[in-house]
Amino acid sequence: MKIKPMRQIDNGQNVSARKRNSIVYGIGVVVLCLFFIFLAIWHYTGSSKQSTDIKVTDKGVYIPELEVQPDKAASMTAFFMYNGKSYCLCDDMLLEKTAIGSCLGTASVGIDEWKDASKYIDFSGTVSGKVYTVKGISKKFMLCLVADDGKKQIFINNKGIALNSGSDIFEKYLHISEGVDCVTYETQESWDDIQGNRKELSSSKEEKSILNQFIAALNDGKWMRMEDIPKSKDGRTDYDLQEYHVYLKLKTGVTLHLRLLEGGYVNLEGLNWVCVKINKEVYASFINNFI
Repeated sequence: MKIKPMRQIDNGQNVSARKRNSIVYGIGVVVLCLFFIFLAIWHYTGSSKQSTDIKVTDKGVYIPELEVQPDKAASMTAFFMYNGKSYCLCDDMLLEKTAIGSCLGTASVGIDEWKDASKYIDFSGTVSGKVYTVKGISKKFMLCLVADDGKKQIFINNKGIALNSGSDIFEKYLHISEGVDCVTYETQESWDDIQGNRKELSSSKEEKSILNQFIAALNDGKWMRMEDIPKSKDGRTDYDLQEYHVYLKLKTGVTLHLRLLEGGYVNLEGLNWVCVKINKEVYASFINNFI
């Protein structure tokens, strides 16, 4: 007669334990989601110091050199040096194996030997692996690092550069007018929730023409600081103004990530503190294809 009550108690305890586990699991998921949201926002906006340091002149914007302090582990920045320039990780751009060019050398972790900022050593930094050129893209802007485990990552020279028109990057280094293989896009909601709900832009004559107009507008547009985008009356930030995420897959095998912001502003992944202001009509015509 005592066995049944004992079983009932055990079942009750198991139910309570499951409830507690479910609650703990739920809290863990929420915390993890909040962490990734914070990380995405931080990654997108960059540090306030970096944004403040960007100089605005009559010739455009200037993004200062990366400040490296060996005693502070390079502030956790993933980078390596090449030809006296810092190449920083751009983890939201993709490249296929066929896009990997010639090997330039081997990067290794080690910045302690830097006695002063004027004596950076090529291929030293905070990452390790073989460094390669990227086919069809200037090595002055983009390189590829292949880690020991075979993982391929894009690194770009996004510091110590002066930018005036969009063509300073999109044409001079990326040559996007020479061939976009395909265009996919997703809404901000899809990107925020990691839904991966991407759609491909049609390759019809009309839409190719609209894409070419968009690329021309990118090249003609002027670079500006993200923080200088006019504030909306309802208090939304530039992060809130994002409408679409566009992925341009180049014929070379590299996929570029563009963020389209309300009002005709376009941000290139890797240059998170600046954007290009393009013609509003061209911008509207381009995103109308997404509806």
